[in-house]
Amino acid sequence: MSEEPLLDDEEQPHLLLVDDDPMVRAGLRLILGGAADIVVTGEAADGAAGVAAANSPTGRAATAR
Repeated sequence: MSEEPLLDDEEQPHLLLVDDDPMVRAGLRLILGGAADIVVTGEAADGAAGVAAANSPTGRAATAR
């Protein structure tokens, strides 16, 4: 269950999940998506797709394994 965000949308970290294992991405999305002050903007299965997604209008930050 998500808590009420303490930060407005522009202040919240926006994450793009990048990992080649779909189960890892799903686990990270489950953990991070439940945090009140983190917005998961998308997922990518490899570095090239991660860079492309990070350069899109919704990609504000990226984390990679």
